[in-house]
Amino acid sequence: MISIVVGLIALAVALMLSSAIGKAPAGTARMQEIAGYIHEGAMAFLFREYKALSAFVIVVAIVISMFLSPLTAVCFVAGAVFSVCAGYIGMTVATKANVRTAAAAQHGGMPEALKIAFSGGAVMGLGVVGLGIVGVAAAYMLFGNIDIVTGFGLGASSIALFARVGGGIYTKAADVGADLVGKVEEGLPEDDPRNPATIADNVGDNVGDVAGMGADLFESYVGAIISAITLGAVAYPGGEGIMFVFELAFAGIIASLIGVFYARSSKSTNPQAALNHGTYVGGVIVIAAAYYLSTSIFGNTAAFVAIASGLVVGLLIGKITEIYTSADYASVKKIAEQSETGPATTIISGLAVGMYSTFLPMIFICVGVILAFFTMGGAKDAGMGLFGISLAAVGMLSTTGLTVAVDAYGPIADNAGGIAEMSELPPEVREITDTLDSVGNTTAAIGKGFAIGSAALTALALFSAYAHTVGLKAIDLLNPVTLIGLFIGATLPFVFGAMTMESVGKAAYQMIEEVRRQFHEIPGLLEGKATGGQVLLKGPLHDFPFKESKEHQFLAAVNVEDVLLDVYPNILDNPKVTAKRGAIWPLFEKVGGVVKFEGDGMAITADRGTYKGVQLTRAQVDIPAFSADTVWLDVDAAASGALPGFLSYVKASPVDGYTGGLFKKAEGSGSGDLGLQLKIPLDGPGDVAVSGAFTLKDNAVKFNDFSIPDLTHASGVVNFNEKGASSSGITADCFGNAVKATLNTDDKGNIKVSASGTIAAKALPQVIPVPMLAQAADKYLSGKAPFTVNVTVGPKVTVNVKSSLAGLESKLPPPMEKPASLSAPLDLNIVTDSKTTDLRIMIDGLLSSEFILQNDEIKRAAIGNRSLPTLPAHGYAISVKAPLVSAKAWQNVFDHLKVDAKPSGTVVLPDIAFVKVNVDELLIDNFNQTNLSLLARPSGNSLLVTMNSNEMNANLEWKKGQNGKEPELIAHISKLFIPSSAGDAAEKSKPVQIQGGWPAINAVIDDLTYGNMRLGKLELVARNTPSAKGQLWKITKLNLSNSAAQLHSSGSWLKGFDGGNETNLLINTNINNLGGLLNRLDMKNLVRSGNGSIKGNLSWVGTPLGFNTQSFDGELDINLRRGEILKIQPGPAAKLLSLLTLQSLTRYLTLDFRDFYSAGFNFSAIRGKAVLDDGLMNIKDLTMIGGSATVVINGNVNTQKETEDLHLLVLPDINAAGASVALAVANPIVGIGSFLAQLIFKDPLSKLFSFEYQVTGTWSDPVVTKIKH
Repeated sequence: MISIVVGLIALAVALMLSSAIGKAPAGTARMQEIAGYIHEGAMAFLFREYKALSAFVIVVAIVISMFLSPLTAVCFVAGAVFSVCAGYIGMTVATKANVRTAAAAQHGGMPEALKIAFSGGAVMGLGVVGLGIVGVAAAYMLFGNIDIVTGFGLGASSIALFARVGGGIYTKAADVGADLVGKVEEGLPEDDPRNPATIADNVGDNVGDVAGMGADLFESYVGAIISAITLGAVAYPGGEGIMFVFELAFAGIIASLIGVFYARSSKSTNPQAALNHGTYVGGVIVIAAAYYLSTSIFGNTAAFVAIASGLVVGLLIGKITEIYTSADYASVKKIAEQSETGPATTIISGLAVGMYSTFLPMIFICVGVILAFFTMGGAKDAGMGLFGISLAAVGMLSTTGLTVAVDAYGPIADNAGGIAEMSELPPEVREITDTLDSVGNTTAAIGKGFAIGSAALTALALFSAYAHTVGLKAIDLLNPVTLIGLFIGATLPFVFGAMTMESVGKAAYQMIEEVRRQFHEIPGLLEGKATGGQVLLKGPLHDFPFKESKEHQFLAAVNVEDVLLDVYPNILDNPKVTAKRGAIWPLFEKVGGVVKFEGDGMAITADRGTYKGVQLTRAQVDIPAFSADTVWLDVDAAASGALPGFLSYVKASPVDGYTGGLFKKAEGSGSGDLGLQLKIPLDGPGDVAVSGAFTLKDNAVKFNDFSIPDLTHASGVVNFNEKGASSSGITADCFGNAVKATLNTDDKGNIKVSASGTIAAKALPQVIPVPMLAQAADKYLSGKAPFTVNVTVGPKVTVNVKSSLAGLESKLPPPMEKPASLSAPLDLNIVTDSKTTDLRIMIDGLLSSEFILQNDEIKRAAIGNRSLPTLPAHGYAISVKAPLVSAKAWQNVFDHLKVDAKPSGTVVLPDIAFVKVNVDELLIDNFNQTNLSLLARPSGNSLLVTMNSNEMNANLEWKKGQNGKEPELIAHISKLFIPSSAGDAAEKSKPVQIQGGWPAINAVIDDLTYGNMRLGKLELVARNTPSAKGQLWKITKLNLSNSAAQLHSSGSWLKGFDGGNETNLLINTNINNLGGLLNRLDMKNLVRSGNGSIKGNLSWVGTPLGFNTQSFDGELDINLRRGEILKIQPGPAAKLLSLLTLQSLTRYLTLDFRDFYSAGFNFSAIRGKAVLDDGLMNIKDLTMIGGSATVVINGNVNTQKETEDLHLLVLPDINAAGASVALAVANPIVGIGSFLAQLIFKDPLSKLFSFEYQVTGTWSDPVVTKIKH
């Protein structure tokens, strides 16, 4: 409570000082006039800036209210408002103190001028600390929650950002404009009244160094207190920490008040010394108070040392800044010496000094941080150490009231010098103001240094509070991510600095051009050269100018050439504004004619002149009587010329308003005539009257707005007056078709255009305001149709187009196709205001739609083909019912329109509010759907989709990515049929990027059929990861299960940017029924029964569905048992048997054992390995043990060329030895040679009945050679 009281005392003192300043003499009328201009400019900037900021504050407050709490939002707004109030108070008083400082310098000398200037700065300083402590303390007292109070600091920070940067840009742009043109190019002295930028320069001093700096230090002051009470609450749960911070802030305000009065009462003629003494007095008081509070509250001096370190560092930074910026020290003198050799060395020297000036302040800040941290016991308790750092920040900012006062004094003194120069006060006054200004430059630099140093400590304190709140113990600088953040963060000041400098450059460029323009142009109603004239004066002078006299006469006539004619100067409309030629009606140049004053009136008659290719043919400007009750200015003029010049004249004149801005963006060619009459009351009662007419003569006009298409051969007359425009007979051609139009203005001032005729399809892109729909009309519509259109131009622009569309052909895919002979009534409505466009397109039987656009982008829409869905609050609502839809055809349309894609090719997923689709037949590349029904709707953060067709029953959930998490697609599909040809489409497609990233996939298909293969249940878990080669899908699970087998696999699928595919899988197949499995895979009647497993890894060029055997790489371990290879029948099984070298096996064997193998081959085991390399299969000891024989196979099979080179050993089972030895051969350690040796020596009978074959050639025509021994 006491902090609030002290804050209110500071505000009361500020009010008292403001009152005292207001009562001080303000100097001469000229001085007050100039000060008024400065005040007006500063307030205009401030109100414009705060107006822009108000929208930002409201939006951020809403966001905070939604995501944090309404109370935090309230605090945010309060922080912003308090900062705004501080800036407004400071600016108001500063722009009053400047002129009074100049007056005090003239009448009271240096001490009195210093007193006024410093008092003006003190109002700003005390306003900052008063509002700051009242705001923080009140927020804490009301809510008792520090988390809520942080909103106050955020609000202050928001205003500080814009006020500091915006004010700085204005200041420097005005500086450059005033100095470069006025001083360098024109050789004018500083603050010369002839320099058009002098006022702007003085305004800039206030907006940058008063309001901007005040907001900056207000934010630092508030931030330091909030961080300190946050850490204090943790360090001292009993509340002592919070109490200590508020009492320290209270002591700082008292110290600032004492320091202010000390400096203000100084009689010294050295202003720098007076300001320094006040600062030191305030610092000593804070140190003493800190010692007392530390010992009385905490019982030790640790907090005192932390506060003193911050305060001393702040004072040292100020002193170092003074050393580097004051003209009394070597650094500035060195820069001055360098200026003798030119601007280049001056700039280099100044940059060097500036860089040197950063070193010592940074060292002192580091020392202060270390001292505060360890003194408070940070070595044992980091929380206490962090609290110490925050106290150092509070200590540095404890005398903010005094610091801001010293800083804000600078621009007041600078302004005082400018006012003295512009008011032509005596040189001794300017000498005093120059001394004050020089000190002010130093104090401004000190303020900037103090602001930067305090911002560094405050930022560290706030980060400490954040780290303690979230439990952040340490930052690992060896972590690459941390280093990246460090490097990026280090570059951001340079980026922001560059952006700010660019903004200064752009603003300065415009300022320079404007100053140059004003230097070379002198405003006036009529200026040029006289080529002759006459003066006639007859009668007594006391009756001059002899109005209504027949005997006496006054006549003065002058012939003029090459003059500028301003038919209605802006000062006649408002005498208080600055004169500006052509401000209301554009100027005619090179005017020639006669200026005549006769009796009590004036007449100007001109018969020539030009305006951008338009020739002035006649102009009569009259003032009938200057002494009349109402002094009228009458203008009657006519011109002829090129249409572009007339359009430029209309856009720059009040006619633009009379015609509702109808021609604001118009372009044209051809010629026309203009007649204009004005009747303007210069003095006395009366209203301005305007009338005129523009005649079109076979012109071409492009409106480029209002959904009006290009016109040619336009003819007719457009009449206008101060109430609006009208026309009844305009005719034109629109893309070769005749149209008629009328124009009128209703009693509300709205311009109404009505037209009818025939419109060609190629004109529609100019009527439809949605670029996407305009492109569609341009490509897919042809022919022409009758139409009527009504356009209303007012606060809103309304366009209504009606047509039967008979004669217009649509080549859009079904259900939007339409032959030219078919009539489909169109009702198109467009309503546009300053923010949005509402477009409604209704075409019977084809389209029912409504679009809401902002900046030519669709924000929400309702689209249907038979009925109009309810317009959603956001996103798209779509309802389609059709017998046939071709996805490929529509995709071609969307590709042409570049729908849902950014320039980079990234697909932008639409915001879906509702989708309902019923299509009898949906044609998709090799994946057609019949009797399809689809329903999609959002639910929370997900989009739920239900799809049912003859081929598929699916429930999908698309979860949007958020908080750094990728999107996720969860699919439960009870039935899915995929044609085998769908694999070809997948092979040929190219990868695309999806905004927000591809989703992770978690899918279950209960019954999957691929072509003729009944695969059973599929489970898929996969996620997409970035890859330099394309879209890489990491497959965590790819399982297939049915009654015959279970496949468990994992791996990856790469969809290359070039369209190529690569699949890698680890497979583990458990086979219950080999014959049943092959039947499911559409390899019927190959094998009966059989079980076992096939394990290994495979990779191939192709999609997971595109099982490309010709590019196989990998290794398979085959272990099959108890089955029968049936007699081979022609069909699709041939290739599979070729891979196992079984396709021709029975043929090989029947060469010698026709009786054994004519019906098939029973096996008890098939075991072996196959290594595949780019489609080349190397078979190693593939052993097939059957009831009639044992076969051992080694060699190679080329799946690309479909050739083989195999060695077969066939051993009929005459006895058991053959089988046992064959099993041994199945061991990779033992080869065919070992088998034969054992067979020869151990079983001569087996030797007699054993055979070896070499199989070569192609799969379709193998060559079998028996090996003889």
